[in-house]
Amino acid sequence: MTGAAAFDEVRVRALLQYPDDVREAYRRLEAGAALDVRRGGLTPQQLRVFRFIERHVAAHGTSPSFLEMRDALDLRTKSSVHRLVEALEERGFIRRQSRRARSIEIVARAA
Repeated sequence: MTGAAAFDEVRVRALLQYPDDVREAYRRLEAGAALDVRRGGLTPQQLRVFRFIERHVAAHGTSPSFLEMRDALDLRTKSSVHRLVEALEERGFIRRQSRRARSIEIVARAA
């Protein structure tokens, strides 16, 4: 599969999973916007993770595990989830307690 075809497949999968957030992000990207498409500088992938965490906490009362995020968001490795979660923490959208499982707390709301 070529790079463009792989991108289109990922894009379609993302649009089907979180249509409102992702469509808006891609619309801005296609219009020539910078990669950071939301207030707070979240990339579309970071926004997907943030929205998933919000929905999981609302539905289950606890934050998702890295494995749950990896599987639900169709990511390849837990380290990719870790990288995205760290970026959310650095930007002040979430807070985590070190060495505690499922300790993600939502601090700010994405636009």
